[in-house]
Amino acid sequence: MGDDVELLVNRATGGVLLANNSTESLPIAGYSLTSDAGSFAPAAWTPVAGAYDADGDGSIDSDDHWSVLSQGGPHDLSEAELGGGDGGVFGPGGVTIDLGTPWLRSPYEDVRAELLLNSGEVLPIAVTYLGDPVAPGDLDGDGAVDAADWRAFRNAYRSDLGAFNQVEAHAHGDMNGDGKTDARDFVLFKNSYEAEHGAGSLATLTSVPEPSTLGVAACAALALAFRRRVRWNLRRHGARVITPSLCIVAVLAPTIVQAQTVESFHYSTGGLAGRNGGSGWGGAWRNNFSRSGADWTLAGPGLDYPTLASEVGIAATSLGDGSRFQRNLPQTYNSGVAYLSYLSSNSTANGDPYSALELQMGGDADPFRVFQIGLLRNDDGNPNGGSENAFYARSRGSVGGGGGDEARLGDFNTDTNLFVVRFDLNADTANIFFNPNDRDDLTGPGDATLDLFTGFAFDRIGIANFAGTNAYSIDEVRLATAPPTLTPAPELELVVDRARGVVRLQNRSTVDIDIDFYEITSDGSSLSKANWRSLQEQDFEQQGDPQTPPTGDGWEEFDGGDASFVGEAFLQGNSTIAAGTRVTLGKLYDAEVDAHDLHFTYHDADKGLVEVPVVYESLDAPLGDFNGDDVVNSADYTVYRDNLGGSPTAFAPGSRAPGHTGSIGQQDYLTWAQNYGASASTAAASSATVVPEPSAAAIAIGASVGVLALRADQRRVLSTEH
Repeated sequence: MGDDVELLVNRATGGVLLANNSTESLPIAGYSLTSDAGSFAPAAWTPVAGAYDADGDGSIDSDDHWSVLSQGGPHDLSEAELGGGDGGVFGPGGVTIDLGTPWLRSPYEDVRAELLLNSGEVLPIAVTYLGDPVAPGDLDGDGAVDAADWRAFRNAYRSDLGAFNQVEAHAHGDMNGDGKTDARDFVLFKNSYEAEHGAGSLATLTSVPEPSTLGVAACAALALAFRRRVRWNLRRHGARVITPSLCIVAVLAPTIVQAQTVESFHYSTGGLAGRNGGSGWGGAWRNNFSRSGADWTLAGPGLDYPTLASEVGIAATSLGDGSRFQRNLPQTYNSGVAYLSYLSSNSTANGDPYSALELQMGGDADPFRVFQIGLLRNDDGNPNGGSENAFYARSRGSVGGGGGDEARLGDFNTDTNLFVVRFDLNADTANIFFNPNDRDDLTGPGDATLDLFTGFAFDRIGIANFAGTNAYSIDEVRLATAPPTLTPAPELELVVDRARGVVRLQNRSTVDIDIDFYEITSDGSSLSKANWRSLQEQDFEQQGDPQTPPTGDGWEEFDGGDASFVGEAFLQGNSTIAAGTRVTLGKLYDAEVDAHDLHFTYHDADKGLVEVPVVYESLDAPLGDFNGDDVVNSADYTVYRDNLGGSPTAFAPGSRAPGHTGSIGQQDYLTWAQNYGASASTAAASSATVVPEPSAAAIAIGASVGVLALRADQRRVLSTEH
């Protein structure tokens, strides 16, 4: 009987109908609609009580009075006839009960429904949603992911959503249901925006895969993270307790697996636990075994390997006995070919060493290891007898079993070593390359070959150190289904001059980097938002001033920035930070607070979200930038004028012309005039007119003429300086 009754939810209008599709009338005494996500607007609900009972038109129950049981919140719409009457009559043949428009339009489709018969029997009711699903990112529920939604997202970015339910949080930009709006939500929002409007609406859109309708809806499924049992407590009214069954309707999407998994450990210094950077992973680093409770330490410098591009950043290091960390992969590798590569170094081989990278399958403890490679002890293969500490690779005989195969790779050393493994999973073999000379051909036999057990598979990577006082470091872990790119991937740097407060984006690599988002945070409130020269302010994408209201057609600052956070994004495109160039963000760092704790995250069109350590170093000011704010403008003339004839220590380092020494004078004015409008992001611009050498008395007049002759708001172009 229950199969013939359904709850119809109209996605376009929020309308809700109870429909009896059976051939029989149903004697009903109540019903319950519940939603964990908070999908109801009680004010728009039309209950039977007062509308269709004896107090209403009597169309459902002409002689009984129904009572609303729910408390008026967004999670529960329940009512029943509690007076001991004969209940109402729910007619057959498609008769419906119009319950108004209480459903809030959102991607959350988790409504559960039950019908209480007059006999006390509870029938679960199927819930059917009509019309097109609401796309994640349609924050206002108007049927489109558009500029209005972008403004709502921008306005709520990094705001506190703790008091909101899931539907409300989505309306504030929480795309993945984790109770906050952050960098990951921006990526999901942009994906949803491009799914609707198409990638390439501007010339330089990022190469983000266009999600299918199911792919977009996956965000909603991810957000259904908790379940709340709702009960009708009717005992005091003489009725039975009804516990609604779980009937969540969710749209599931296939997992999109990235072609390459990369971990370069480009984080701020500290511990490894909970770090979730890199790309292509299935979760954060976690400690699944620790005899000593020791975390892995993130510290510079990163590991360098001969003939590979120099590593800029840090590595993960374990010092002492008793640490194993693990990170899930986004898929199980059980067929085809997979390539694993990483760099490692060891400080000593004393004692009973076990310093290795592991592949694991299906669990967190030791028995789930299926492959190990690194500094291992060999008790049996040493031709000189006794134990031998060397670099080995080992495969297990089964998941959770012993035996297997092993191969010696080389003598112990304290150098940085490159390990590359090609897993031929269909053939159950692994070829290991130890410090390979020819890294362009990894398809042939390796330095050693191991047999793998039939059905060999792995779904997570572990790093472990149980080796006394050995300092074991790991860097540049890569896993791919094609031969790996062993050169460290190019990354954007945030460079900070702690003395001057100047902050720059810098690409010191030989590859252009495309970005559409960045944020900078400081737990110690070391940011000076008032002195921030955002990309929006600089019109970096050269689209002109932002539209009013903003539409995302250029860089736009997130609302709510303060001393602890600034950020901005380019919704409809991205910008290229060319190889070897830099972009100033002004005196964003508060040198007086100087908490030395900045965190920098950006979104790379090719690599995804990237968190990199902040680089602190002294920076020379551009020529003519006497006040050191990375921009040559009228404020620098004021510094020049106020210190004319005085010591050059009044100027920011590097702002005077090369070779110019002595007191501040006429040559400094010329340097300023010739570079007016330039910044650390630009090559020094020459004045369109020749400024005559002024007398001391005429300097101010000459300056004003020079200012009028030059544009006060030149477009910023990228420097070719390294």
